Amino acid sequence: MTDNPICSRCAGLTRYKGRISLPPQMIYRCDSCGHEMWMQNNPALAQPDQPQAQQQQQTQPKTAREE
Repeated sequence: MTDNPICSRCAGLTRYKGRISLPPQMIYRCDSCGHEMWMQNNPALAQPDQPQAQQQQQTQPKTAREE
């Protein structure tokens, strides 16, 4: 696991506080000022056993209109 990032507000030390899944982000909180940083999670670390949803378009048959 990588080291915790440095706070962008006061350059203090941060600690891991959790993660959200959509979009995948890691949450860190600064020990000094309490500022929270939400950082993009590395997609290479995502669990490969979860299938990705795919959407397919179906073509509609053309209808001949006679007037």
